[in-house]
Amino acid sequence: MSHRYCGRDFQPEEIALIRALIAEDPTRSRAALSRFTCQALAWHTANGGLKDMSARVAMLRMHNDGLITLPPPRNRRPDARVRLSALSDLQPRLEQPAAELKPLTWSRVQHKAQSRLWNELIERYHYLGHTLLPGAQLRYLVYAAEQPVAALGFGAAAWMCAPRDRDIGWLPRHLLQGRQLDLLGTNQRPRKTRPGRKTKRTHQGHMDLPAGPTLPRSAYPLILMGRGRPNIYKTSYTAPGAV
Repeated sequence: MSHRYCGRDFQPEEIALIRALIAEDPTRSRAALSRFTCQALAWHTANGGLKDMSARVAMLRMHNDGLITLPPPRNRRPDARVRLSALSDLQPRLEQPAAELKPLTWSRVQHKAQSRLWNELIERYHYLGHTLLPGAQLRYLVYAAEQPVAALGFGAAAWMCAPRDRDIGWLPRHLLQGRQLDLLGTNQRPRKTRPGRKTKRTHQGHMDLPAGPTLPRSAYPLILMGRGRPNIYKTSYTAPGAV
């Protein structure tokens, strides 16, 4: 009987192989074991890298389900809380309609200072606060006259989404195995925690800032962003990344 984790079906012999990797060297860390597992199972991303983060999640779920026994974690989980500063304070209000805020500039989040500002803006102004985006991701800050007016985030596509899968032709269910989810990305949207979940599942997407355009939650930056994002996504992750 196979077990499905992180979009992959693990056969009994593969789970036995993971157990053997754990027993082979008790000094291996969980991170090292995830890399060894990816190599042994040829589990790779679209750009040829190891899917070690997916492997870590899958192996932790196997551990929780009693299929394997992982070594104890070596380090505490990092503090994921976002600490607010003056960087994300309210700015002077812009009264123009969104379409008149030209030129708008998109700055891709690539450095710590940009990441800190993006996280702060989401934490302070998104009604569900900040959590990490899933999988392959792109984040942007949108500026008008050097003032941030929107924050955008794109992450990995959901494993299953009935309207999308039906439209593409991935339904009925037996067609799901051949999906190419690496070719898709998602403008992440807020989701409330499911009953019984220990972790908060809120994924940020397009958010206009309070000092931004007077048109609430204007789609203008998002529409313009959609024109260029697939090429940027392909440069970063090899796959084209349709939205």
